Amino acid sequence: MTRRGSLAYYFAAVAVGSLALAGSLWLERRLAGVPQPGLLNLYFLCLLTGSFPTLVFAFLLRRVMSLRTCRAWHWALAGAGLSGLLLWVLGGVGPWLRPVLAELLWRVLFEGASVVLATNPWVVLPAGAATAGVLFLVHRAFPAAGQ
Repeated sequence: MTRRGSLAYYFAAVAVGSLALAGSLWLERRLAGVPQPGLLNLYFLCLLTGSFPTLVFAFLLRRVMSLRTCRAWHWALAGAGLSGLLLWVLGGVGPWLRPVLAELLWRVLFEGASVVLATNPWVVLPAGAATAGVLFLVHRAFPAAGQ
């Protein structure tokens, strides 16, 4: 949190990331003809189970992309790749940690990634790209603390 605007950056990451994932899940299920909850219900569930992975995603994305000046499409491409990698790591590690962690803590930290990894892991790629595109705009809007 060395830049100004970090609170706005991470708040936007959770709000937009959860909305992008909910929209991606909703659209994928709608096109498949699967009965589903409404978009607002999915958004709420994504907020509950996706906040931790989204914060980790935003932190790693900012660190990786701060190494050089990039354009929005660089951020979107890196966001898609990072979201897939993060889903694979958290979804793979989550079941191993389930016996060790308290049930509520495991649900908050790892259940969202485990469920998405088990059902359709490809939905995180457009959600990660869209979230990274918005985070690029927030990151660019605030100068570094030393400037």
